[in-house]
Amino acid sequence: MAALPSRHICIVGALSVAVGVASIVDMILAAIEGRIAFDLGFIGIPIGYGILIGSATARKWAMFFSGAGMLLTTGAGCWIAYAHFSGTKHLPYPDSAYAALMIATTVAACAYAFFVLHRPLNRQWFESAVEDKTDAKSVVWAVVVLSSLMSIGIHAKAAIMEAKFSRIYSVDVSILPFNAETGKRLDSFSCGRDYTTENANPMAKKLPGLSTSIIGEKEGPRMRLSGIGLNPTKITIDADGFEETTVTIDKDSPPEIRLPMRSEKNGEREAD
Repeated sequence: MAALPSRHICIVGALSVAVGVASIVDMILAAIEGRIAFDLGFIGIPIGYGILIGSATARKWAMFFSGAGMLLTTGAGCWIAYAHFSGTKHLPYPDSAYAALMIATTVAACAYAFFVLHRPLNRQWFESAVEDKTDAKSVVWAVVVLSSLMSIGIHAKAAIMEAKFSRIYSVDVSILPFNAETGKRLDSFSCGRDYTTENANPMAKKLPGLSTSIIGEKEGPRMRLSGIGLNPTKITIDADGFEETTVTIDKDSPPEIRLPMRSEKNGEREAD
C-alpha cells in the first residue's frame, strides 16, 4: 500500500490538521490575554493524521464534522444575511464583506472535504491502515509548523491593525477667531495646516483626512474642520493686523474653539 494517499485526500488531511493547529493557537493566545477560550477544533490534528494513514474511524469523524460544519455554517450564513438585509442587525462594510467571505470559505472547505471522503474511489485508501507512517508524520509536522506560523502571523497583523484603528477618531470642530481686546469675532482670516504633524504616521496617508471650510456668519466667519483624525493637527490662523496663532486639533478638542487673536501693535509694545 502506498505511504501517502491521493492528492485530494492529502489536502483534506492537511486542512484538518491546519484547523486543529489554528484552534490551539487561538486558545493559547486567549490564555495569554487573560481570556478563557475553548475550541473543539483541536481534534482536527488526530483526525487529519488518521486520514493520512488510512484510518476508517478518522474518515467517519471527518465526514461527520465536515457535513455538520457545512450545514451549520450555511444556516448561520442565511440567518446573518436575513438579519442584514431586513435591517434587524445591519452589518456595516467591511464587516459584511468579511463575514460573507468567511462563511463562503468555510462552506466550500467543508463541502470539499465531505465529497472527497465520500467518493467511492477514495474509500479504497481506508480499507487498511498504512504500516509505514513516516511520510504521514512528515506531512503532519510540515503542516503544523506552517499553519502555526501563519496563524500567529494573522493574529499579530490583526493586533497591529486593531491598535492602529483604536487611535482613529472623528473630527467636527469649529474655530472662532476673535479680537482678544474687544471680544468681537474677526471679519476675515486665513489658515494653514501642519501636514508634517498630521501625517507623522504612514497610515494617515490612507485615511480621508480633514477637510476645512469657512462659514460666514453674522458675528463673523468660523472655520470648520471635519473628517477622520489619526494624529494631532496644528492649525495656524493668520489675519491682517494680528499675530499668527496656532491651535492643535486632537481627539480631545471641544466642538467649538474660541481662539483669541492678539493685535500686532500690542505685541510690539510688549517687546519694547
